[in-house]
Amino acid sequence: MSRAIMSSTLFKVMFEQAPVAVALVERDTGRFVLANQRYCDLLGMTAEELTETTFMAITHQSDLQADLAKCAELREGLIQSFTHEKRYIKLDGTVVWVSLNVSPLTTDGQVTPYNMAVAEDITERKRVEWALQESEARLRTVVDTSGDWLWEIDEQGRFTYCSLR
Repeated sequence: MSRAIMSSTLFKVMFEQAPVAVALVERDTGRFVLANQRYCDLLGMTAEELTETTFMAITHQSDLQADLAKCAELREGLIQSFTHEKRYIKLDGTVVWVSLNVSPLTTDGQVTPYNMAVAEDITERKRVEWALQESEARLRTVVDTSGDWLWEIDEQGRFTYCSLR
């Protein structure tokens, strides 16, 4: 087996078996060119459906401007890559939170017209964060209205001290 064939085969295997969603996106248009099955599953789309859209079309409107600003910085060479949390709108209309890492794709030291996007689904982590924040807010309300008692709460939300004021 030639080295080129072996490299091509290894790339395909690594691309498809990556434990995260990986896509190749046209830098100037935002169009998906290629995506592994995890990216398709993340968005509830087929590979064909994904290559017919852009990241702008599936990005939650509240997150789009920050995403475009980071892409502009990347295109202008002000940053080498970026990572941020954002929301995608899946094909069925539901929202999925992702931690997204984007960097320009280079070959032989030359920048290509593509960016590599690596996304990890963090929806469940976000749900846990919101539940914790809501629980802490309710607990603080109880503590604030507890009359003559003084409560202290540690960073994990546990009562660490209680006394009369």
